[in-house]
Amino acid sequence: MRGYPQFAQALDVAWDPLAGADEIAGLPPCTMERGALSIPLPAPGKPTVPLDVALAERRSIRRYADREVPAADLSAMLASAVRAAPLLGWAVVSRDVQGLATGSHHVEVTPDGGLRLHRVGPVPGAEAWPQHEFHLAPVVVVAMANLLVPADQSAAPLYQLAGRAAYAAGMAAATAGLGSCLFYGPTLAARGSLRFDNVTRAPLIGLSAGLTGESDQ
Repeated sequence: MRGYPQFAQALDVAWDPLAGADEIAGLPPCTMERGALSIPLPAPGKPTVPLDVALAERRSIRRYADREVPAADLSAMLASAVRAAPLLGWAVVSRDVQGLATGSHHVEVTPDGGLRLHRVGPVPGAEAWPQHEFHLAPVVVVAMANLLVPADQSAAPLYQLAGRAAYAAGMAAATAGLGSCLFYGPTLAARGSLRFDNVTRAPLIGLSAGLTGESDQ
């Protein structure tokens, strides 16, 4: 499965907390790549925006203020995504995150439930994203999946899970006071930096995020 129809389907079911849950038995988990540099993330930050306010005011934002994203807010986004869909893997592109060097990373969930980032490459170029604004975002998280599914099963539930998990990460961003935007991608040009082989680690959905200012609304 590939292309925009799967992205549209994923967004259609993103608000359903049980989407795909009865079809994932036997599907393989996505495994991260361990980089030479391993960075522990802090505990997830506490919400600063009430959930009902975040829900009422949610919208896609592609342009962000030139300010770094707190690492605890990135942790909150990733923790929400992992909790929603532990079968998926996650990649992070950091351009301006507090205490985190620029680059591409894979996410490890440690035995105690903490999160670590493993640097796997540089920040992909602008050609790696469907829109230039995503290249300029302070942080982008990407859901990835292992598409080597059994012959009698479909990869469709993985797209549904990715939609649900990315939406959960987006709401975590909103309750942290960040703007965000879901998008289909990244493109094949990001393959090297993010260590995607498009089979065992295939990108499904991306989420850009960052702080916003009055000019960015």
